Amino acid sequence: MRNRASGAEGRHELVRWLARWLVALTAAGLALVSGCGAGEPPLTSDRLVDTSITLADQIAHGSEVYGAHCADCHGPAGEGTAAGPPLVGPDALPRAPRPSGAGLRAIELHTARDVLRFMRHEMPADDPGSLDDGEYLAVLSLLLHANGVAMPGREITDEIAARIALPAEAETADLQASDLATWW
Repeated sequence: MRNRASGAEGRHELVRWLARWLVALTAAGLALVSGCGAGEPPLTSDRLVDTSITLADQIAHGSEVYGAHCADCHGPAGEGTAAGPPLVGPDALPRAPRPSGAGLRAIELHTARDVLRFMRHEMPADDPGSLDDGEYLAVLSLLLHANGVAMPGREITDEIAARIALPAEAETADLQASDLATWW
């Protein structure tokens, strides 16, 4: 009986080893396809996807981080306030920057990575750049989810964010911030 259990355990270890290699090869392939060396640091083993974190876990963590660092300015459900624009709903994440003087952003948003770069450099407004990469990625995954942006079924990384196209404003027009409170 012990040999059978050891054999099953050995097979499980082999499957885990193969899964790690598959993740590493996939990540390396994504880096090559998405233009590795085009101004971004090269993909290293410490930047590979942690397969123990699911997208649902990342979104849940994003909700916690959002509540602690974003809700005061952007509202508890991302509906926006006088201090910050909406992050959820039809007026959220417009491609073009808001009119001069109406906000901090001067770049166009085409991909989730564009949003991530802006967040890392400008947010939170009272202490820009103060969150760690995992926290920024978690908030990004929450916002993408809340706005109905199609995402892969795994944790969002820099490389994956570069491949997620943001919808045009008209595609999110049916979203209402009051309906989105249950998503948080």
